[in-house]
Amino acid sequence: MQQQNFEEEIDLVEYLIIILKHRWKITAIVLISVLFSIIYSITRPPMYESNATFFCLDSIRGNEEGTNIPKSNISEDLVVSILKSREMLDSIINELNLMKIWNAKSFAEIRDKLTKSTKISFEKGGIIKVSVITDKPELSRDIANLYVSKIDEFNKNLELSVNASLIQIVDRAVLPENRMPRGTEKNALIAFTLSLFFSIFLVFFLEMLKKNDVINRLNSVIAKNNIPKQSL
Repeated sequence: MQQQNFEEEIDLVEYLIIILKHRWKITAIVLISVLFSIIYSITRPPMYESNATFFCLDSIRGNEEGTNIPKSNISEDLVVSILKSREMLDSIINELNLMKIWNAKSFAEIRDKLTKSTKISFEKGGIIKVSVITDKPELSRDIANLYVSKIDEFNKNLELSVNASLIQIVDRAVLPENRMPRGTEKNALIAFTLSLFFSIFLVFFLEMLKKNDVINRLNSVIAKNNIPKQSL
């Protein structure tokens, strides 16, 4: 057991020696990675997020007591499917002329960008939130509002419900006043962590190659000179 612990301590010392030997190389890789992440965060265009929230109405209005409070247990999956449908995406693309705004070459490309710019999430109390992030505050607001405004239009066209309205809008999207955080500190921390592990792995890998090369050269010398290995 003592012999095993001693060997582990020797291995640990060897690792530390390798790291200290290549400390400047490791430091350079880490600093360059962090610097590039900071430059990327600072130079990328500002992004703006706008949110619209709503809840689904039940197919039968009112509750058992006869009040006029709308229920919210209609299929939320149905509403989300409408929001994510290709017809919904194409309708928004055409109405806002996103092909021109985003300079896309095909509908498939613009659909993909619109999908990536949109996030649909469920909040407390059955509230559904549509969040849109683009580089233009007006565009983020307009897209978010179109999503919720067109749900009833789709409902009427597809005759999915006998209700006059499928949803009740809680808050319409407004013009974002501030851009989203650039995430400079977070990106720098991620770059630091990943580059540190990568640089340490790299120097160990280079040392292994160097060690194998030395062993191969030594074996070659032994083979050429017919030197018995026992005599080394």
